[in-house]
Amino acid sequence: MNQETYDVFDSELTRQAARGMLGAFSKRRLKAADEADAEAWSKVRSAKDWKAFIEPRLQALRESLGVPTAGASPMDVSVTRTLTGEGYVLRCLTYTSQEGDPVTAHLYVPDPLPPSAPCILICHSHHQPKHQRELQEMGMTWARAGCYVLVPDLIGYGERLHTPYPGRQSYFFRYDLGMQFALCGESLIGRYVWDLQRGVDVLLAQDHADPARVILLGAVAGGGDPAAVTAALDSRITCVVPFNFGGPQPETVVDDAGAAASFRYTGSGGWESTRNLRLSARKGFLPWTIVGAAVPRALVYAHEFEWHADLDPVWARLRDVYKWHGVSDRLGSLKGTGRVTQRPPEATHCNQIGAFHRAQLYPLLERWFGMTPPLSEYTAVREPEELNVLPESSNRMPAQFQARARAEARISESSQALAACEGDARRSHLRERYTQVLGLPEHGMPVLRQAPAATWRGSTPVERLIVETEPGIEVPLLLLRPREATGGPLVVAFAQEGKARILRERGGSVAHLLERGATVCLPDLRGFGETAPDEDRSWYGPATKHASSELMLGRTQLGNRLFDLRAVLMALRAQKVAECNAVILWGDSFARLNPPDFESPPHRGGTRSPDTQGPPIPPAAIGEPGAGFLALLAALFEPQVRAVHATRTLTSWLDTLRTPFVHLPFDAIVPGIVHAGDVPDLVAALAPSEVYFEGPIDGRNLLLNPTDAKARLANSGATAQVLPDLAGPNLTAWFASKDMPT
Repeated sequence: MNQETYDVFDSELTRQAARGMLGAFSKRRLKAADEADAEAWSKVRSAKDWKAFIEPRLQALRESLGVPTAGASPMDVSVTRTLTGEGYVLRCLTYTSQEGDPVTAHLYVPDPLPPSAPCILICHSHHQPKHQRELQEMGMTWARAGCYVLVPDLIGYGERLHTPYPGRQSYFFRYDLGMQFALCGESLIGRYVWDLQRGVDVLLAQDHADPARVILLGAVAGGGDPAAVTAALDSRITCVVPFNFGGPQPETVVDDAGAAASFRYTGSGGWESTRNLRLSARKGFLPWTIVGAAVPRALVYAHEFEWHADLDPVWARLRDVYKWHGVSDRLGSLKGTGRVTQRPPEATHCNQIGAFHRAQLYPLLERWFGMTPPLSEYTAVREPEELNVLPESSNRMPAQFQARARAEARISESSQALAACEGDARRSHLRERYTQVLGLPEHGMPVLRQAPAATWRGSTPVERLIVETEPGIEVPLLLLRPREATGGPLVVAFAQEGKARILRERGGSVAHLLERGATVCLPDLRGFGETAPDEDRSWYGPATKHASSELMLGRTQLGNRLFDLRAVLMALRAQKVAECNAVILWGDSFARLNPPDFESPPHRGGTRSPDTQGPPIPPAAIGEPGAGFLALLAALFEPQVRAVHATRTLTSWLDTLRTPFVHLPFDAIVPGIVHAGDVPDLVAALAPSEVYFEGPIDGRNLLLNPTDAKARLANSGATAQVLPDLAGPNLTAWFASKDMPT
């Protein structure tokens, strides 16, 4: 059987369709979400209608974020340094966000203090933290004009940096931190929003602060997202200026009627978890609704580059909403020039909010809040070293350790609840929890189709099958039978790299299984092998985009693959393709490991960032724990499973929270999975099924010490064997040493 016949799809056209399957599946459903949004919007014709439209969406948004709503830590503000300037005072301070996580911030105070001072809160961009020049300019200029201005560091930035790579690398490492928070049932944007809400607390606690003039500015390049969400959920904010959020983006300019007609309000997934909000497409809290939720408060719909008001469909909706509330005069806009692909002076690029954009903002604030525009911009900025809030020696708990502590608490709660269950009740309890966190849909009857048969190694007959697991999703698989029907087990083997790789590199093991009377099934679950969009498993690849879209739609890619695997088993049973009364699941991985002395590199290539000295660092190898974990999950749901072999997978979700780095693919991450318990809890519930871990890994894709892996499993009462990394052909020895269950 040559490489070409490993494929089940037998033409280039069908192979291209298979590679595009993930994208087409999410795109079609995102379009349906757009259509549902348009249908709901068509029924809104008054302020009363808007209230009924927006309230359930905001509640769903709040639940999605994981923002604290009760039991918040008491507010504690500590001023560590005071700097005086011409017409202002700068207070370097910390304030409470969550316990153990003080927010570092700059508070610019007018000097002298007016009888009533407007309050301005600035959410910085994903480019630079609070000391950046434009932020200093805004802080000093507005303070000199009589305003309080608070500029906090977002988590992961400035003095809350959680990686060894400063500068623009904080932008990219939001990807890792977003995954870590997601595992804990939280979200990175939820943390941003909570920090900003506590920032409002700080401002309103100042002398002469005016609660009727609380203005939140969301800078370009990601500052507008959390600013818009915060304003939607916090009515104390009386004006919000979210840049580049809610409508057409710098990368998707709407400049003609065709682009306007095809505009997608849902957007689509990507690596930026702060923009592609989980459940947004399913629950209807699309970006434009979040921005519109500011009504009847003041809103500035802000764009960094060129913007065509007469073509923007979101602008048309916002104008209607404000008109129905009788506050059309509270809706404003501002825009820049050029496009993101152009350079200054053709395009008005800025790091935060540029002087070009601020000049358009001043008249709006004067009209709405009586804030006299400054006579000139104050630009006497200070060096970053002068503006540190904390001493360099301060001992701060890194963000991933904070997340780990909360994850441990949730796992402990889950484990205690499981301990109260016995036997089938434990499995039932776990199935219910995993169904919820994985976003599993109900199963229909899968459709099985035959493709032309082939042979393997010259004589072994191979059936080529396609299982349609749900509309638009087809799983190609190979079925290899033993020479004699012995009633042996069905071994289902799968890997991210696909069935072809299994046959090439595990051929000896497959042959041994056939000799022992087993039937071998090799499916390419969605996104595996033949159906993978490409081989890019990085933070910036299409697999990440598609998995993110699934989160927006209320599902998970890991859950989708579990759905496929169970559908394959269902189809084989229904058609009596494999008459087996026992199943062995083999989740394999061929991913390259990172070496023991591996130094995690910055993102965007294997070189250090320009502001870090030292030789280049090789790029990270991305681990593939998904197939192994899928095998464990399927064993929970399928009672016919007698044994599980999981290669290079995790033995604890906590292993992703030990460092700032996560060298695992995005589609292996399930938001809130710690609420279902840890991996050892799952393994313990599978007894008496046999479970084998081969070469388990940690979150950095390093081979885990077998002793550590065994200890984690034993602590939860799990009975499993931990095998060394057998590296390919030696896997035959493992199969030769075990009795095939019947």
